Amino acid sequence: MEVHHHPKVEKKSFKEYFLEFIMIFLAVTLGFIAENIREGISEKHTAKELASSLYNDLKRDTAAMNKIAVFRNNKEKTLNNLFEILKQNPKKINASLFFQLIIPTFSTDDFSERQSTGTITQLKNAGYLRYYTHTGIPLALARYESSINSLFSMERLEEQETYNNGIRFLKEEIDPTLFNAGYGNENISKDADISPVNPNAFRLLYGNCVVIGILNRNINHHFLLTTKKNAVDLITILKKEYHLENE
Repeated sequence: MEVHHHPKVEKKSFKEYFLEFIMIFLAVTLGFIAENIREGISEKHTAKELASSLYNDLKRDTAAMNKIAVFRNNKEKTLNNLFEILKQNPKKINASLFFQLIIPTFSTDDFSERQSTGTITQLKNAGYLRYYTHTGIPLALARYESSINSLFSMERLEEQETYNNGIRFLKEEIDPTLFNAGYGNENISKDADISPVNPNAFRLLYGNCVVIGILNRNINHHFLLTTKKNAVDLITILKKEYHLENE
């Protein structure tokens, strides 16, 4: 019978075991470092992309706010003209001019309908704000959002006042056919009778329009300006941190 002899295995020295341990340790450490570097590069790339997207959203927001400011400046002028004719006897009021003034007075152009919310929502919901903790972006963004919330609250208050004490009030006081024609942009004769059901209705309407005028001015000259300033401040920080001047 043939007998097989196991080959003699030479025992490794402590030095060889130690070198193997060092090699494995270095391989794992370098792999970990490489992965961190890859993640860091990826995060920086994502942060730059999101910053650029937010920058473009803010530019659209400021452009929208400029248009809203024009609308509200015109609304202020319209209100001043409307106040003059509301002082007259309703039977002597030019009905065509009345509707030309009342329609823009009871119209709104709200930033809540125009704001670009995509990037801000993504930053908050996906936790990407952590990419910017070393910058002034989180604080500037918080200020911007706070001013937006205040602006939206004022816009809602104006809408409620406009509908409840404006449009609905007129529907109840003016002949429905004439009201619908006026709001339907149909030609209204200047001699059409817009006398209200309540003889004192136009005095009440005058007061309601005063409130709408106050809200319009406060929104335009304070809340909208504050929101725009905070948007511009955030744009400035984004440009500085991520060199977005040419975006």
